Amino acid sequence: MNKKIVLIALYDKLALGIRSIFSVLKKEGFDVSLIFFKELVNNNNKPPTEAEKNKLIELLKQLKPDIIGLSLRSGFLKTAVFLTGQIRKELDSLIVWGGIHPTICPEDCLKYADIVCRGEGEYPILELAQAGKNLSWLRPNIENLWTKEQRNKIRPLIDL
Repeated sequence: MNKKIVLIALYDKLALGIRSIFSVLKKEGFDVSLIFFKELVNNNNKPPTEAEKNKLIELLKQLKPDIIGLSLRSGFLKTAVFLTGQIRKELDSLIVWGGIHPTICPEDCLKYADIVCRGEGEYPILELAQAGKNLSWLRPNIENLWTKEQRNKIRPLIDL
């Protein structure tokens, strides 16, 4: 059974990294959705309103993802922590954080996320999605992915 995956970009409509991950997963036949949560206006990242948070949670409940990927920069850490807590109350999805902040502060991010992706996420997330129900906790060969128990090495950058 193919896993359902939802990727969420916080305050970033351009979100090139997460769009690239979406494309790789889609090409491989995964049921993947992309959510752009809030827009950054004049460098003001206002926290989500109750209505915005509720709308996101309801959408996630409808989509029923096995994996939720959250892309964030350091300025959005508070929002990511808040949303992750709210998601955990309502869904039993695996939560993966990626982006600049998780790449430079993975230990901090593992306080909140199940998995942190350091560096490029296209192939690590694909490999995670391809893993069966028993992830045998991330086999050491899924480079770039960290859990509280497993710190995998960083793979070389994608060379186009």
